[in-house]
Amino acid sequence: MLTYTTLNGEVVNLAKLTKEEQAHLQRCAAAYRAGMAWGQFTRLVETTENPLLRPTSGYITRAVWEHPLFRAVRDLEDRLGIQQGELAAEPGDALDQDPFADEWLPAADAARRTSVTLAGLHKAIARGDVIARPAKPGGKRLVVSARSLARWTPNRMRQAAGRRAARPAAARV
Repeated sequence: MLTYTTLNGEVVNLAKLTKEEQAHLQRCAAAYRAGMAWGQFTRLVETTENPLLRPTSGYITRAVWEHPLFRAVRDLEDRLGIQQGELAAEPGDALDQDPFADEWLPAADAARRTSVTLAGLHKAIARGDVIARPAKPGGKRLVVSARSLARWTPNRMRQAAGRRAARPAAARV
């Protein structure tokens, strides 16, 4: 599980979770898939059973709220609440979408798909606008999350400026 897509389509990068955080996410995902009662699931998310909440004695701080693990399990909590009639869905919620499903594209293909340069895509990855990972462990070639790529809107003015700067001086005259 390297990415998670929320009900509103935001793609969360889970690649940097610690082993304990990954284990908690897997526990929550299994409980979600098993249809655990919403009230019980809430305890997994919002009590010290969640490793993010142990250091804060159960308080949900801004750092906890913004953490990728919390964003994913909190979204699973909402999905379960909607399924069980405890919460109402909002317009545009992607209820039928598997939040853990993603496709990984070679970076060159992802650049072509979005009509940007490979260098522009790499800059978007460095800014955190697009999620990528090595194609092979320890490798240098990148593959890109199709879901994060679909959410990214390239800045066409930045792309044009980059292309102008990349042309040889004689071609710019």
